[in-house]
Parts: sequence; C-alpha cells; structure tokens
Amino acid sequence: MNVKLVVAYDGSGFHGYQYQPGVRTVEGELRRALTKVFDECPKLYSAGRTDAGSHAVGQVVNFHMPVGRSLPLERLVTALNANLPEDVVVRQAKSVPDSFHARYSAISRWYTYVVVECERRPVFLRKFAWHVGKELDIISMRKAAKLLEGEHDVSAFCLDPARVTSKRKIFVVIISLLTANVITFDFVAPGFARGLIRGIVGSLVEVGLGRRSPEWIEELLEGYPKRAPYWAPACGLFLREVMYPEEI
Repeated sequence: MNVKLVVAYDGSGFHGYQYQPGVRTVEGELRRALTKVFDECPKLYSAGRTDAGSHAVGQVVNFHMPVGRSLPLERLVTALNANLPEDVVVRQAKSVPDSFHARYSAISRWYTYVVVECERRPVFLRKFAWHVGKELDIISMRKAAKLLEGEHDVSAFCLDPARVTSKRKIFVVIISLLTANVITFDFVAPGFARGLIRGIVGSLVEVGLGRRSPEWIEELLEGYPKRAPYWAPACGLFLREVMYPEEI
C-alpha cells in the first residue's frame, strides 16, 4: 500500500525537514518512528524541504508499507504519534495510488509567513513570527505584491540565485491583517526555490517600512545579479498545504 501522510511540526528545534546525519531533522524523527512501528524504515518521499526553524501545518510525505507488515491506517497514525516527539504529529494517513509521489504529483503549494508589527517583542510568538517592531504600510505592500503574480525571474529573491535556472510562476500573493498587529503573507505556486518566500517577504517589508517604493519590486524581478537586500527569518514561515489533483 502506498500511504500518504499529512504531517505538522514546530520547526524551532530542527535543522530543517531533510534528513542529515548527526543533527535533528523532521525526516530523521519520522524515520525513527517508522522503524519502531515496522522494524524497518521504508523510503520516504516528501512534498518539499523546509528550512531550519520554519514550520509546517500540512507537509506531505508518502511511503510504501513494508510487505507483510501492513497496518490499518488509523492504527498507523496512533502508532507513529506514540513514537514521535511532541513537536511533530501525523495529522492524517490515506491510501493513495501506487503512482502517487508527494513531490511530483503536487500541483501547487501554499505557504504562509507571519509578521508581528507591535513595538514590544511578542514573547509567545517569538518562535512563530518575525517581529518587525514598526507599523507597516499594507496598501503599499499589496501594490508591490501584485507585481509578483505571474511568471517571473525570481532569482534575486533566492538564497542560491545561480541555481535558479528557470522562471517561477506565482499564482497569488495575499497580504492580510490577521489581528491589530499580526500580518500574514500567503503565497500559492507550483513550487518555490530555496529562500524565495523569505526574500520576497523581506523585500515587501522594505516597501511597508517606506524605504522603497512598490515599483522597486519590478527592478528585482529583472533577476540576478540584482539581489534582495534582506531575507526574513525562517521562524515566521509555515508550509500550509500541498495541493494535488482532485482525483488523488
């Protein structure tokens, strides 16, 4: 059986999602839990990697159950969660076609970035939001964000610009005032290069602080060697959901 898992995690204590020997990662914890359940670790496929310190509400992974060690999916979820640390949880398990691949079957990904603009540091949100500390001009940021929608060379926003060999399509960027001091930036696209969202958010905040005009974003969209001046910290970034064709 090919099994799709939806996983949530607080990334504060991890060196990112992807397994790395000698350091704590989300994939490493999933491997450990699967090994305890099945006495072996099936190969895991993920929808994408998340940076050290960033989080997920809807990370998707899939694996094939080892032959002869099948479990009902409800029991599998219970067993995995019993063997996972408190900062990782399997939210759902589902049987999917053999052809399903968490990464290659995905049609789009939804990320949310959280910013707190209050003057005093937000003690209880410090691991889950970027504290800017000054009021931001949401109208100007929204004007700048509209320029990002569509297909562009986004290498100027990426941490490894030389490795971005093709343009990226961004379906939508939404900036919302969640509460009096909390602003969310939502991005939906087929895929994102390393550091892309953090580079975009850092640039939009420059606009929101009045340091740059909304039209400055167009200059960055001309691509590398132009560079975004600042990358937002990883703590405010959440992988919200991975979308697949309706039949899956």
